[in-house]
Amino acid sequence: MSLTRLGWSVAVTSLALVGAAYLLGYPRVAVLGVGGLAAVAIGMAAVARRPRVTLSREIFPTRVPRGEPAVGMLRISNASRIAGLRIEARERFGADEIAVPVPYLRAGASREIGYPLPTSRRGVIEVGPLRWERADVLGLVRWQDAVAGRQVLFVHPRTHPFPLGAALRAQRWDSAVSDAAPNGTITFHHLRDYVPGDDLRFIHWRSSARLDTLMVRQNIDVALPRTTMLLVTDESAYPDSEVFEEAVEVAASTLLAAAGQRLPARLVTSAGQVLAGSGGHDDARMFLDFLAGVELSGPASAGSDAGLGRAVARLERAEGGGVLVAAAGTLDGTGLAMLRRLSARYDQTVVALLGTAAGAAGPGRNGADLAIAVLATPTAEQFCARWLEMARR
Repeated sequence: MSLTRLGWSVAVTSLALVGAAYLLGYPRVAVLGVGGLAAVAIGMAAVARRPRVTLSREIFPTRVPRGEPAVGMLRISNASRIAGLRIEARERFGADEIAVPVPYLRAGASREIGYPLPTSRRGVIEVGPLRWERADVLGLVRWQDAVAGRQVLFVHPRTHPFPLGAALRAQRWDSAVSDAAPNGTITFHHLRDYVPGDDLRFIHWRSSARLDTLMVRQNIDVALPRTTMLLVTDESAYPDSEVFEEAVEVAASTLLAAAGQRLPARLVTSAGQVLAGSGGHDDARMFLDFLAGVELSGPASAGSDAGLGRAVARLERAEGGGVLVAAAGTLDGTGLAMLRRLSARYDQTVVALLGTAAGAAGPGRNGADLAIAVLATPTAEQFCARWLEMARR
């Protein structure tokens, strides 16, 4: 229990009036001062007894796309004998506070109050604690308390229909027989001459005896093409934060499409973050939760794992094959050259340049042997539509 700002003002002013009346001999002024002190005392007596109030709070849903509704639900019960209860509540929402409208609650009543949570910005936001206070009629004294517990709200990036399967079906066999395809054990492709380093278990002894030279079975895995998403998070690659949001939506749409088809996928950022999914049921939530909190990164320091060059080098050491999608706002000639070099390890490479300034790099295909396409579009939704057109061709 404590005095409000108004309560302190009334108390200090009342004491001053009583003191002035005593020194100057004005009894009428003393009456004003005593009346103010009495009002503060009555307010303290009114809120001194803590009401038997039960409050609980939950948020629904805990994961929501950016811009979609999310609500907090406050359940309050007044089990005290007080004829009526007036309280004010405020919910902590990240670094901000949200006013929760609580109506007048008579004795023995219970209410459920829903209030909207802002989801206009992507992020991982801690909700709570919810603080509430009860004040006297004049607002001079208040009792403060809080609802224990915090919850986390994941505001995911928006996603768009992304026809990843159309491109994979169009290139499935061609991808399997390309040099970038990973060795597998499911489908026999052809026999070839043995080279030092080949696994001896794959030597075809009958053919080797007939041809008088060692022959090796070349097996390929055409069942689960991998999707690799390279998200550039460097501040220098984006003119503003809204363009970065479009790039994050490209990443979310790509990975959600892969997860929807139970395909293995991995996410690599230029900040050095790596996340891999095996095609399981939880891949979509894992990727979207991560992308909800991804942020722009500053210039890479010497010796760190950050920067586009480090991300490209990491992918050059990783298993290739499948589809590579890279998303950025703008890329200079050096960045595009690194992606062209990296594309030799993948069956198809598409670079998404987002924002109004993305056209500076120029759309188009840069060599069929490298299978790289640069699509410059203002938004992530338009990029997804362009992907479908490219897959049909």
